[in-house]
Amino acid sequence: MVALLVGSFFLFVQSISYAANAKTHNPLYVTNILNYSSLQARIRVNGVELVADVAITYEQQAKGLSIIDQMKENEGMLFVYEGASRQGFWMKDMKFPIDIIWINGTGSVVHIEENLRPCLSSPICPSYGPNKEAQYVWETLAGFSRRHQLEIGTDVDIELTSPENSTITL
Repeated sequence: MVALLVGSFFLFVQSISYAANAKTHNPLYVTNILNYSSLQARIRVNGVELVADVAITYEQQAKGLSIIDQMKENEGMLFVYEGASRQGFWMKDMKFPIDIIWINGTGSVVHIEENLRPCLSSPICPSYGPNKEAQYVWETLAGFSRRHQLEIGTDVDIELTSPENSTITL
């Protein structure tokens, strides 16, 4: 058990060192974050910074922001996937409208869905997804993308903070 914890810690530290020395995102770190039950992300884009909870577990990813009643302009949720894919999202059980931004492994926006309304009364909710693969999906308040001039190709800086206050720059 101790050897497993030491090995996990070594991989985590190794991923921090790698990420600090490279602008490209390191997909190896994703395996390491799965060892945590909670992480936060600091997201910087076009001179704006916000804090997002990171959805790591399947349960966290399935519920997303539907577990909260409201959100501030400087808050959000970040979904992190082990590899690039075309993840679809829906608005089932949401309580407020949001923007959803898909980001590739190099930190570039590949798709944006703006002002998505909650799906409350329909038995079948529509799904939204990108035409290109993404490794990260970021949910934020409706209108954020427009207010802060996000568009396809915009660079997004993401920094994860673990419960031990270790930082990983993606």
